[in-house]
Amino acid sequence: MDHLFNRSTFSKKTQDGSQIVTGLLHLDNAKPNSFTKQHIELLKVISGHLSMAIENTRLHEELRLQAIRDPLTGLYNRRYMEESLSQRIDEAKRSNTPFQVAMCDIDFFKDFNDNHGHAAGDLVLVQLAKIFKEFFRGSDISCRYGGEEFVFVLPDAGSGDIIKRLHLLQEKINQLKLEYDGKTLPPVTMSFGLASYKDDMDLDRLLRNADTALYKVKKHGRNGINIYGQEEIIKD
Repeated sequence: MDHLFNRSTFSKKTQDGSQIVTGLLHLDNAKPNSFTKQHIELLKVISGHLSMAIENTRLHEELRLQAIRDPLTGLYNRRYMEESLSQRIDEAKRSNTPFQVAMCDIDFFKDFNDNHGHAAGDLVLVQLAKIFKEFFRGSDISCRYGGEEFVFVLPDAGSGDIIKRLHLLQEKINQLKLEYDGKTLPPVTMSFGLASYKDDMDLDRLLRNADTALYKVKKHGRNGINIYGQEEIIKD
């Protein structure tokens, strides 16, 4: 038996005037010559409505991502991190499961920007974000907290395991080789402060503990790790 087909594509127009296909509507009818002009016009109307629905869904998802992602690095932004961390704290209270928060920033980044320009600094941020996305697990939360500062929420691991992972991360960062405007940029190092969630600790206290540990590293030479409440600056 012969089959007749009629197809209508959904598309959107880009800023340069070109069309991008976003979908395809396919009708199959076993009866020969059964598609009338009215059927074809109806098909066009339906495909138009479907095209708008698809585009609205895409725009909604794009806006959602813009609300939770940092536009430069693609990492989660501070707002998303704080909301997710609050949920993690609530879960930890119910299930008594530990987790860690690491706060870090790029060493001497202000001097770097002054010497090499903010565009070169943005390049460093973007490349570091790529390392973070590859390094951390799906259950971890990687966030650009602000400027050159980042926060990682690390569940289901103790401080000892996290220290080993952060040492590996530091190695990857130290091996980063970047060029900008025909010039080789200096090596990048980062300092880390680590804090563990404790019973009845709220979000502000947990982040403040991680920040205190980070400040201790920065005060004692940078490019190291400190666990909140300990004096030792851990280095390779």
